[in-house]
Amino acid sequence: MAAADTVLLFDAGAGTAQGGRLTQEDRYVLLFPDQFPAKTTDKIALFGVYDGHGSDMVSEHVRRHLPNLLSSRPEFEDGDYETAIAKAFEDEDAILLENVMSNDTEPIVSGSTVAVCIVNLTKGVLVVGNVGDSHIMFAQRDPATETLFNMERLTKAHKPGTASEKRRIEKAGGAVHNSSGTPRVGTLNMSRALGDLQYKNPVNTLDIDGSTKSKRASAAAPEARGNFLTNEPHLRRVQLDRDSRYVLLCCTDGVSDITDEKMLMEHVMKEFMRGQRATDIAKQVTEKAVVVVYLCARPIIRQFQDLGLRAGGKYLQFNAELCYESILTYLPAHSLVNEWPMADTFANGIKLSIPAPYSHESSPYTILRMHN
Repeated sequence: MAAADTVLLFDAGAGTAQGGRLTQEDRYVLLFPDQFPAKTTDKIALFGVYDGHGSDMVSEHVRRHLPNLLSSRPEFEDGDYETAIAKAFEDEDAILLENVMSNDTEPIVSGSTVAVCIVNLTKGVLVVGNVGDSHIMFAQRDPATETLFNMERLTKAHKPGTASEKRRIEKAGGAVHNSSGTPRVGTLNMSRALGDLQYKNPVNTLDIDGSTKSKRASAAAPEARGNFLTNEPHLRRVQLDRDSRYVLLCCTDGVSDITDEKMLMEHVMKEFMRGQRATDIAKQVTEKAVVVVYLCARPIIRQFQDLGLRAGGKYLQFNAELCYESILTYLPAHSLVNEWPMADTFANGIKLSIPAPYSHESSPYTILRMHN
């Protein structure tokens, strides 16, 4: 019999808001174990946000291709998720460069931040990688007091004004200038991203239409230029405990720059305790793109009452619309009949709405009748 997973994914959701912008350039991804294209028996989920700029070309390209680029890396199969993320970022930029060499100039001026999180539910491993200024915030929850602790930002902001980043840019032959008090490389207020090939080799050494902005970022002759922007990510690994509960928040700068992170995390947890779904909470707090994730110990029903019944004493109904772009809520359905000690309390069961691509039944609805 297979060993139980270290942690369960209880709920996850995402939201985006275009705000006053002419176009929505931000993207997000929520992929669960039955969707992630991994060549492993471990249960792996992927969450991420991509803050596009210049256009939505790169953020959309990353959304579509990064999961497969990650899972196809040999390092991923070995559990070396840090190297897999770094190499997948390199692979993504290489594909964009191929597009440029095929006369698609958009990746020259289009780019995207990336903040991704790989969660191995089987082994209880969480690995984060980011470039740019999108962030992933993390906290543990005390089930007795309902308070959050060990709150921290797992990502790192990559800004041209940071001393180490400024040195790296200048060593590559680049220049950092101030525009209205904001340090920039060319027109960008970040020093790491995917795309933006006008600031990277070999495009910043060539005379290619669309790359004129890179001249403002350069303090060296073309032959002496390195990568003013880099796709090298900040990486972080966290070991998840079998008996703990966690909250994970992935957000673009439209949320993290204007909101106190501690207050934001506490608000997310408060709304969850009131019975709100993760997707509804994400829509509440978003200015651009947000992913909210709840991880909990096994068995998930251990303190089921404090996870929703207070909101009105009604049966919980989970909507698991398993589509690629917007997975609203996911409840692990494996062995539910045997693993839920209080399942007979819920006479109506839990209704899972599963669209055709992921349904094993002819009907889009599956009712799980649970018994001890």
